[in-house]
Amino acid sequence: MRQTTLLLQKQTNYWAFCLLMLLISVVNHTSMAQACPAPADFNLITPCYVNGSRTASPNEDVLVLFNHATARGQSPTKQVIASYSEVGTVWGLAYKPQTKKLYAAAFLKRHCDLSPDGLGAIYEIDLTTPTTAGAGTPTLWMNLNTLTHLGAGATLFPTETASNRGLAGLNTPNRDAWAYNLVGREGIGDIELSEDGTKMYVMDLTNRQVLEINMATKTVTNRYATNAPANYAKAGDRRPFAIKHYNNELYIGMVSSGETAGLKKDMRANVLKLSGSSFVNVYEVDSMAVEPPDHIGEDHWVTSYRGNPNFGTGLGWYVPKVSSGAAGEDMANGYSDNQGNGQIQYPSPLVSDIEFDAAGNMIIGIMDWSGHRFGAFNYRPYPTPSSTNSLYNIQVHGDVIKAVKSGSTWVKENGVGDFYRDMRGAPKFGTTFPEDGFMGGLLVTNCNGTDLAVANLQDPMVLSSGGTAWMKTSDGLL
Repeated sequence: MRQTTLLLQKQTNYWAFCLLMLLISVVNHTSMAQACPAPADFNLITPCYVNGSRTASPNEDVLVLFNHATARGQSPTKQVIASYSEVGTVWGLAYKPQTKKLYAAAFLKRHCDLSPDGLGAIYEIDLTTPTTAGAGTPTLWMNLNTLTHLGAGATLFPTETASNRGLAGLNTPNRDAWAYNLVGREGIGDIELSEDGTKMYVMDLTNRQVLEINMATKTVTNRYATNAPANYAKAGDRRPFAIKHYNNELYIGMVSSGETAGLKKDMRANVLKLSGSSFVNVYEVDSMAVEPPDHIGEDHWVTSYRGNPNFGTGLGWYVPKVSSGAAGEDMANGYSDNQGNGQIQYPSPLVSDIEFDAAGNMIIGIMDWSGHRFGAFNYRPYPTPSSTNSLYNIQVHGDVIKAVKSGSTWVKENGVGDFYRDMRGAPKFGTTFPEDGFMGGLLVTNCNGTDLAVANLQDPMVLSSGGTAWMKTSDGLL
């Protein structure tokens, strides 16, 4: 069972930069496995992201807490539980209700500084009294970036200084070419605790394996390679990220990126379950790469529904750009370096989260990988000619998919992947903002007697706001 949640990011340059985050919920008086007291009195925690170096902005808040019942609206009250100088950039969160401890894992995001202890760091924070004054100081709980933990034949996580990456003051535009190809491929992805709190599961992106950690001894007791499903055209295209422990079974989320051959038709999104020492496919999102019947074999026609019932009218998912330094492989290559500020839309998928509702239905979050690779008001990584005249934003396009429980398996929801179609930006503006603004963080809770899916969105209230939406799992509506 995931304790997850969302909201609050830096209220600066949100448009696409501080928007992708994982969520976690922390109950004040009871564990998430029990009925929540009325009113639903529990806290939500989310990471925030800072454009620039830790030394230049040490006191920026990067882990914040807010209350589910009292902090709704456009001016929620937040409580800071970790600063930039303490933990750097984090994504994966896990809460242990037995000890009231929060665990936060280092994450590689372009334009954001690394955690003080590198990409293998997992921090522990005491939330016995989850307030600004009462939360414990983050401490390094475990550093996974050793061959003892990753395995004798493993590749260690990379590192680079903020200066060499070009990171400087808060929101100062930078190029950060070093991180461009590494994001989503290196370091740690999602983390998860077993329901009894005795084990932690960590997604090692670099070596594409799940690490099982004994919480008491802080030792890696098992490593599980994330093998590709049989229908992946290229096994090397597999990109695992999400982890879920549910009913004493371990699930992971994975995509086939299509990056080897650069073909959209090779793209897949799957949920797999651990069986013995390997993973078996239990659900495939059916609309990742669809060939129109009148254009079979023409890859540029391949698209995806992405929650849009009018096939062919949406952006669809794209193969991530892989660059060795050439400007032609930059996802902003079609934009002029002298055009002024530009907005990029290039959604590439990563399965960021997996949740289950009370009926056993699976809720799958698919975030926009490009959002972590192109931030807000920053330079292109490989400009030709070299220019600082243009700043670029990425418009993120994520999606939330429902897979319906059917016996011991899951089947596609009714319709065309649009059950959670209220996952739209700034609904008060009607149709002027796009649907599918999901940013990666997802939580399912039945507090107050209603099953709710809680998700981080790019623009839940107004433009460039960043925050959270609550949707009923019964009908997908707000």
